[in-house]
Amino acid sequence: MEIGDIFEYVNGNAPRFLARDKSGKGFVCPVCGSGSGPNGTGITENPRNPRHFTCWGGDCFRNASLSDMLAVKNGIDTSDAKAVAMNAAKELGLRIDGGNPSEAEKSAKKTAHRRKSSAEAEAAHGGGADFFEKCRLDIGKTDYWKKRGLTKEIADKFNLGFCAGWRHPKTPSAPPTDRLIIPTGGGSYLARATDPGVDRKYGKQKVGPARIFNARALTERGRPVFVVEGEIDAMSVEVAGGRAVGLGSLSMLDALFDEAEAAGKAGGFRPELIIALDNDGGEDGAGNKAQRKAEERTEELLGRGLEVHFADAGRLFLGKKDANEALVHDSSLFKKAVEEAERTALAEADTRREEELSEIRKGSALSSLPLLMKRMGEPNGGGRISTGFCALDGELDGGLYPGLYIIGAISSLGKTTFCLQMADQIAKGSGRDVLVFSLEMSREELMAKSVSRLTAEESLKANGNLSQAKSTRGILSGERFASYSESDRNIIARAIDEYRTFAGRIYIHEGNGETTSETIRRVTERHASATGNAPVVLIDYLQIIDPGRSARGLTDKQATDRNVKALKSLSRDLEATVVCISSFNRDNYSSSVNMASFKESGAIEYSSDVLMGLQYKEMDGISKDGGNVRAKAQNITEKAAKDAKSLKPVRLQLKIIKNRNGSKGSVDFDFYPAFNRFEEPSTGGWIKKS
Repeated sequence: MEIGDIFEYVNGNAPRFLARDKSGKGFVCPVCGSGSGPNGTGITENPRNPRHFTCWGGDCFRNASLSDMLAVKNGIDTSDAKAVAMNAAKELGLRIDGGNPSEAEKSAKKTAHRRKSSAEAEAAHGGGADFFEKCRLDIGKTDYWKKRGLTKEIADKFNLGFCAGWRHPKTPSAPPTDRLIIPTGGGSYLARATDPGVDRKYGKQKVGPARIFNARALTERGRPVFVVEGEIDAMSVEVAGGRAVGLGSLSMLDALFDEAEAAGKAGGFRPELIIALDNDGGEDGAGNKAQRKAEERTEELLGRGLEVHFADAGRLFLGKKDANEALVHDSSLFKKAVEEAERTALAEADTRREEELSEIRKGSALSSLPLLMKRMGEPNGGGRISTGFCALDGELDGGLYPGLYIIGAISSLGKTTFCLQMADQIAKGSGRDVLVFSLEMSREELMAKSVSRLTAEESLKANGNLSQAKSTRGILSGERFASYSESDRNIIARAIDEYRTFAGRIYIHEGNGETTSETIRRVTERHASATGNAPVVLIDYLQIIDPGRSARGLTDKQATDRNVKALKSLSRDLEATVVCISSFNRDNYSSSVNMASFKESGAIEYSSDVLMGLQYKEMDGISKDGGNVRAKAQNITEKAAKDAKSLKPVRLQLKIIKNRNGSKGSVDFDFYPAFNRFEEPSTGGWIKKS
């Protein structure tokens, strides 16, 4: 084995002679043994200089071949090539000159020969500037491009060339063939056989990374760009007066969209593309399939800032397979087809722009002015709905309006009961449908609460007191019902008769653990569509709305924010009144109601139109009194529990913390927990009668 062969064999097959280090990512250093110790850090190949290695565990070398490493190991001067080669041969057991060559030596010679041939082929046909220039100068030695309908102008524009006896750099032993050389960018090109006798499988061969042919056309604004499959097809469109890029392969379609999007953003314009893939193999042809799949992505592509049009390939290509066949068939007709496709695309773009402008103009204040004037003339104040509580209506500028209302309170303070009474009063007083989404309590429990409240009213009418009023449990318990007197049963019957007068406008949807904001929207939209009117929506309660599968993994705050925004969107889109109950932070159990009271309060604070908090009357301003706030809050809670047990009213306050289109304030209520009744003291109702 000669010295040159030794270097080629040793350094070209270095991994075969090195042991893997403990990390499995490199090799054990033959000089210092690094990689065999506890850290397992050995040597790794230098990505910028193949066949050379760096030692990371010691200070042996930073950029050395295996032959040099072995020389360093034995103290040999690496500048003495012969000494280095002799040392490597000795270390690895290789024969030097004479004797029968081993199989390893034979393999080394073959490898060296193959590498030499490949290097020669790379130098001759590797796609460098010298190669392209030589081929360009030889373009006159073939008329293949003329037979394909291409002009001298196009040949010069795209630097077409010719190479006689071409071989692919990676297969230098293949038979030489004459080729049309089509540069595609950088050192990449397509070598197209000019001899029709060449096997079709090898007729088109590519060198270098995949590139989009004539990609610079994407950066030029003003005219649409045809997107065709082949490089010669793109040049055929250019001959016909159009602008075109060639994919080279259908797999490059996504890369084309990416490049066009990037070009548009960089240049500040909207690229216009006419997709015209091969009309081959009928409906099941690869080009037609790819075209249909691209059409399905129209909305996505428009959203990415691309103006896309899809040509009728059969019409554009004159019934032929592709642009080049159409050009060769009838260049005059093909030119007209290209012009027609451009006109159609430009007309579509104009229409689309007009539609976009029309949509944009709909958002102007001028376009919404008639709606405002109509609302100004509505007798009920633009959709105002009375809550059934006079003082509360006064604080809310007449009642509820379309928008998102959020009501919060600590646990067991009556927020569900308050909202349910308000829902019943809306259904009875305004005749509006109310959708109740109860995510925790059953339909029967809510109905029993309403009937319980009505028995109290019937008892007051009949007796002037609450002696025959029934609690929720008193309504639901069959055992208790069996023990009621006939007079008690008559009170319940009259309460149910009263409930019937408005129950047909109360729609209770029980939660099943999977009620999402999308579910609420879908049910509400269906109801509005069927009845012709947007219902009032009551949700009990916000924090247990399922965020949905698409939002799995969100934090509690993110899930709440998402649902609040969805409910706000629902109220805006349907012009509906949405009332949502919210829980409070535990920290607020001993402080007055405020913005921070609401759990996960980011979106609640900013997205709600009206934000209200229910609390014990005595809690108002408690944090300003000083002293043991927690003890005071505990005393207030205990007193309220005693009052409720003795059927005395619990004094509550509803604070309006935020009112987007009105003022803030508060309303006092007397709450009778046993009979699910809220009363405004200002009316003097139950206080005198009980």
